Amino acid sequence: MTERTGWQMVVAALKAEGIQYVFGLPGNPSCLYDALYDEPSIEPILVRHEAAGGFMAMAHALLTGEPAVCFASPGPGAANLVSALLESLATCAPVIALCTGVSGRLDGKGAFQETDQMGMMRPVCKWAVRVPYADRVPWAMRRAFSLATNGQPGPIYVEIPFEVGGDMAEMPAYRPAERAIRPAGDPARVAQAAALLAEAERPLIVCGGGAENPTLMAMLAAELPSA
Repeated sequence: MTERTGWQMVVAALKAEGIQYVFGLPGNPSCLYDALYDEPSIEPILVRHEAAGGFMAMAHALLTGEPAVCFASPGPGAANLVSALLESLATCAPVIALCTGVSGRLDGKGAFQETDQMGMMRPVCKWAVRVPYADRVPWAMRRAFSLATNGQPGPIYVEIPFEVGGDMAEMPAYRPAERAIRPAGDPARVAQAAALLAEAERPLIVCGGGAENPTLMAMLAAELPSA
């Protein structure tokens, strides 16, 4: 167990998960970026608009097949991420969106730029969580990476209230999430599909979400005859 702030634990989790970049527009530097300053292995990529950070994270995830991270400030900053996270959901991109939330002590009292961020994010993410205590950060981050990368990949929203990110707590050593757990297809239906493709003269495959995976597309291109 090591005593860390909530944001220091977030950065420790990002390092353990192999994250190299955070695409975002910082607000108060005590929220994530002071902790990032002390971890040279993770490079903050500054953007001019929060949506740009979300779309850059989506592109990075789709090109590499690995999870990518973006950051936004609360209120309008979080709202600007919605379009990027919706597109990430549609394209099955494993994006982890980090955002500050209004302090729990002020929640519902009309704090500066206070808005229902969880209400905005739930419809456009696989999972959205507001972390209630600093010592829950390791669990939230591990679950975020697990859900983003397993099954059908997709975006995850993690909200760190201001006081949670700054609170000190005894934190366990972070264990990276298990990845690439995929459900298997029905063997009989896979064999049937393969037989149909083998007999077709000009096969056409209409692929669902996630089919833009570079490895999958390369495999399909190698197997299909040229037009």
